[in-house]
Amino acid sequence: MLKKYFLISLSIFVLSCKDSPGVEDVQKIIDTSIEVAGGELYKTSNISFRFRDIDYVLEHQKGTRALMRMQYTDSGTVTDIKKGNSFERMLNEERVSVTDSMATVYGNSVNSVHYFALLPYGLNDPAV
Repeated sequence: MLKKYFLISLSIFVLSCKDSPGVEDVQKIIDTSIEVAGGELYKTSNISFRFRDIDYVLEHQKGTRALMRMQYTDSGTVTDIKKGNSFERMLNEERVSVTDSMATVYGNSVNSVHYFALLPYGLNDPAV
């Protein structure tokens, strides 16, 4: 009886030992998924979407990307714009002063929603 359990355990162990996919295989999967999802179009397309009743827009402007978030409140339209490392907030198309610490928080928030909405693009970025 003990021999039977030993053989079953040994069989399970041997069968579960297989090579895991290599780094090249993982990179190929990422590259293929990016290509299938849009490939080079990610670099030039303007994209807009709505998430949790907030509008988001990605615009390519003169070689840079502008990530925008528009929220509609009783006070008017609040537009957050992130370009590279800069951030600005507009209320009804007039610039609003934002402290540096809050600009970082708002900018990261805008960036993260865009990042997840555009997956798998971005998986090859150095920060990932």
